[in-house]
Amino acid sequence: MKKLLFMYPIQAHRYLGNFTIEDLDLLGKTINERYRQKDYQIYFLSFSDITRDKLCLVQKEDTVIFGSMCFDWNTIRWKERKGRGPSSKQDGYFEYWQNESKRMSKYIDYPSFEDILNELAPDEETVIAGVDPYRTPYMFTEYLQNLGYNTFLDLELGENFPKYRRYCGFSPCTYNLQNIMINDEMGTLYSQGIYLYERFHSLFREKSVYRLSSYTPTISKIDAYFYKICIDPDLDFARNEEILSSLQYLLCHLSKEERIAFYNKVFKNPQEYVEFLFQACSPNGSSRFFFLLHLLRYIIEKENIVSFSSFKEGKDFNRKKALGFKNKVVADLLAFRKQLLENPNNISCQTDNVFSDVIKVNQLVDMYHYK
Repeated sequence: MKKLLFMYPIQAHRYLGNFTIEDLDLLGKTINERYRQKDYQIYFLSFSDITRDKLCLVQKEDTVIFGSMCFDWNTIRWKERKGRGPSSKQDGYFEYWQNESKRMSKYIDYPSFEDILNELAPDEETVIAGVDPYRTPYMFTEYLQNLGYNTFLDLELGENFPKYRRYCGFSPCTYNLQNIMINDEMGTLYSQGIYLYERFHSLFREKSVYRLSSYTPTISKIDAYFYKICIDPDLDFARNEEILSSLQYLLCHLSKEERIAFYNKVFKNPQEYVEFLFQACSPNGSSRFFFLLHLLRYIIEKENIVSFSSFKEGKDFNRKKALGFKNKVVADLLAFRKQLLENPNNISCQTDNVFSDVIKVNQLVDMYHYK
């Protein structure tokens, strides 16, 4: 039988204490769709002094394993030893927290993996998830893999779930580590800039325990970067030049296959791509959406940004036809924006030719914010 072990479903500090009702509801839905409905037996690991009725997410048919560790003692020990380091924009950020992680490991107790193994009795496939996934869940996953069990680590189901559920490509019914890796890398490029991005080395690539090769990405880097702009609650439109520089850097470093895929989406099916941006931006209003249209139009107009050697030499595309597509998309983007500005109260609007389908604009209420 396939099994999921979720470690420490506790609503307390350092665990699930900062989750909103929506976060908890979606986490429960994700466990259901990703595992319960696919015939996984669900197990939860708890502390010895936390009873079953104080755990969240547990259903009647689930099994709770009680370890020997005490919640109160471990919490006090952690608080007394935790340090304060530099912010993510200061020098030495990565080095400090790498050393801090090693230092804090001395003050963390771990449950008996042998005891958990005996109660869990892994069989066909075992998925491990839970709070602080890079520590206990990671170590127990590695422990099972070393014993020869077919074991995976689900990083999304833990205290970072509120962040991961807002990632581009997130799906309650499917776990995809490649998508997480792409989102993390693009988050570094978007928030920290090109310099720190070049120093970024995904730990998912370096550690065999993550079994990265078992997943195929369903999103692209450019999609994930645009999505970061769409959902950023503190987006500063004055970062226009910085964001364009990062986009140019990114596009120049994509593989040939990735550039062709982006070309096809933007030039051959722009309606679908604009709707993708619109849906991501809609909770934050029209100013953000128009900012994205501006970036997209700039990329299309500046041919050197999206071009590459085979494109310039006409090996993969008909150059004359491609330029015709470019001019058409630029014109339609301008017409689309103009129509939205002139009809802010319309339920929907559309443009001719390329934008043939209806795009809902009922949530675009702050038209005056972006000119």
